[in-house]
Amino acid sequence: MKQILLLLAGASLATGAYAQKASRMIASSGYDYDGATYVLTDTTRYTYTGDRGGSVNNIPTNIKCDTAQNFVSNAGSLVPQQLTVVSYTSQNNVSEYNLYGWDAGTSTYKISGRYIITYVSIGGVEYQSTQASQSWDAATSSWK
Repeated sequence: MKQILLLLAGASLATGAYAQKASRMIASSGYDYDGATYVLTDTTRYTYTGDRGGSVNNIPTNIKCDTAQNFVSNAGSLVPQQLTVVSYTSQNNVSEYNLYGWDAGTSTYKISGRYIITYVSIGGVEYQSTQASQSWDAATSSWK
């Protein structure tokens, strides 16, 4: 049985004369129960800039983080697995996800793919119009 632990941080945001509370998920961890104890299987750390945050009620689409760094458990230690870097439109809609896989040989992240999302603006509101995925071809240093 897998259990998930979510860590939240409250941030006060000032908007005009009103103060609002935004929640930000700062980490999530997965555990397997082996019949006696919970064993950590993976964890993800989230970072943010500006006043972006989101609702943890609709994970992962409403988190609105700038980066999500995933680690997996390997012999009791957490090792990097994937880094996701997110870009946003001026209306705070996701415009691009860049995915990086961990290269243990060089101890660096290497680009592996991306999702590009486009929007059409109707009456000043953005509506998603397309979503495309591309993978990185390291041999030719190009997207395919």
